[in-house]
Amino acid sequence: MNNFLFEERMAEEYRHEKMTEAQERNKHAHLYTSKATIFAYKSLAYFGKTLEGTGCKMRARYEALALQEKGNALPEPVK
Repeated sequence: MNNFLFEERMAEEYRHEKMTEAQERNKHAHLYTSKATIFAYKSLAYFGKTLEGTGCKMRARYEALALQEKGNALPEPVK
């Protein structure tokens, strides 16, 4: 007797149960984080925002110079 469909159905139910368990664990995972972890995430987010802002300012400042030098990519040789 071919029980392929039965085994496939059992495997599908098993995967569904495991996915449900994982979703439940993930839903409550953030409740168990420590204050130090939250502080680190906020600090890194702030640092990233500051770094991105600095990069944008530098790009705006030096983009004109880079475009001027585009025609003369290599500096003059030393004599």
